[in-house]
Amino acid sequence: YLFTIIWTMRSIIIAKVSNHLSAAPSWFSWVYPKLFSLKSPAMQSIDYRDKSYGVLSLHPSHKEAITNAWTTLREVAIVSTVVILTTSLLMVFAMNIVIRPSRKIEKSIRALSNDLSGPPVPDFRINEWQSISLAINDFVQRLRLAQQKNQSLAEQLVRVQEDERRHISRELHDDLGQSLTGMLALSSLLTIKAQKSSPELAETAEKLTVTAQEMMNQMRNILFSLRLTDSLLHSGLDNSLHRLIHHWKARINSPIQLQYHNKAELSKLPESVQLNVFRVIQECLHNIYKHSDATQASVEISASPTKQQLHIIIMDNGTIEQLDFVSNPGFGISGIFERVAMLDGKIDFAIASPHGLVINVTIPIISSHSTTK
Repeated sequence: YLFTIIWTMRSIIIAKVSNHLSAAPSWFSWVYPKLFSLKSPAMQSIDYRDKSYGVLSLHPSHKEAITNAWTTLREVAIVSTVVILTTSLLMVFAMNIVIRPSRKIEKSIRALSNDLSGPPVPDFRINEWQSISLAINDFVQRLRLAQQKNQSLAEQLVRVQEDERRHISRELHDDLGQSLTGMLALSSLLTIKAQKSSPELAETAEKLTVTAQEMMNQMRNILFSLRLTDSLLHSGLDNSLHRLIHHWKARINSPIQLQYHNKAELSKLPESVQLNVFRVIQECLHNIYKHSDATQASVEISASPTKQQLHIIIMDNGTIEQLDFVSNPGFGISGIFERVAMLDGKIDFAIASPHGLVINVTIPIISSHSTTK
């Protein structure tokens, strides 16, 4: 088939070209005699019975020879061009068929890099590509199992942490709380008795009372933070966040004006998601209170039903100018990273305009069944 195509194209092209290029061009007429010697005239004596009747002289046409050479060269060039073009087209077509699976594999890998739950790499007829497809799918499957195992371990770790928080809160309330209460009562009694007999001792006892009261308030704040998960299980994430904001304004006595806006149906989220979202927001607010020097802060929660994502934006107008803590996080920031990763989410930090910090958290919304599993 290839030979038939080439010969047909040759005939057509030669017929077309011959109508326009019958004579050799001037440059070829000049070059050809210099490269190839033209035949000299051929002479033959005409003799009959030992008698000469003349000489036959044949003079070759140099113009015709050059024209024939040009025609032959032109046909060879045309055939060579047709062969090269046809072969190139066939090679391009064949390479396209061979390389096409690599594009599908690249597309599948890019999709899987964003979401491991996406469709696997398709099958191919070519054995080499099929082997690569099977290897990639096997690797993705192992990665999914490892990710599920890590998520299960992370959820178990969170449950252990919450149990430990409850245990610590009980110990603080039962032991340290009673001790502080007794200390506060004794310091108050000592202040009353020493007011008449020893004013200096009374002043010291009063300072001791103030210190004990401050310790009591700090312990109550710690107990409130530790026990918030209990209220979370009973009243839901939104009510617990409202309690956290109220505690922020009323008991911590913070100079920061905090706003909270919720546009999502948080009660439908699985329990583990609510717990981790609450701890992430709590830790972010704690960092704002401790390190930002901000006067305003806000927490916004929204949901995207089409993308099945929960968006959390936490902003402040603090004095931060660089994001050094991202590359060298402390215990609190590391905990935020771990909880967001546990939910298969993403967290981004950015500098607000003109100053301050913006924290964007995106968490996929999954069903309670899959989370429980």
